[in-house]
Parts: sequence; C-alpha cells; structure tokens
Amino acid sequence: MFYDSKNIVDVQRARARFEILIKSGKTFELTEKKLHRSGQQNRYLHLILTWFGIETGNTLEYVKDNYFKRLCNPELFIETKQDDIWGLCRC
Repeated sequence: MFYDSKNIVDVQRARARFEILIKSGKTFELTEKKLHRSGQQNRYLHLILTWFGIETGNTLEYVKDNYFKRLCNPELFIETKQDDIWGLCRC
C-alpha cells in the first residue's frame, strides 16, 4: 500500500500499520517510492544527449556513459567496492 506523507490521514495509517507489523514480529520492507521520468521526458533527454554528441563529435552511447553517467551523475552510476588489499577503490 502506498502512503502519502503530505496527507495526515495517510501518515496515521502508515504509523498504525508499522506498529502492527513490529508488534506481530513480521518481516517487512520499508521503501521509498520515487517518481519516474515520463516517456516524453525520456525522449527529450535523449534528444539533448544526441544533440550534444553531434556538437562534440561523439556517439550517443559515449555521451551517455562518459558525460551523463560519470561526469554529471556519478553518485547514481559509479559504485565503490571494498578491496581487501588496496582499501576502497573506485570502479
């Protein structure tokens, strides 16, 4: 069930459900629901990335990987791993 944290009634229902799950010893998962881009927004993003690739002489895949993912949004796409020998490495 989805609860809107801006709605007081939903907040009360969510807390009541949360307490019931805790008291009954059930296993549960608490997740945040994020808004997704619409198809129109996704098409516009690809249009801009393609235009940038044409202007810089790169392919769409190169622009997505190196500019959009690694340069503009590294916290979303670059993972850090624990390496036993060297400590934290950026992979």
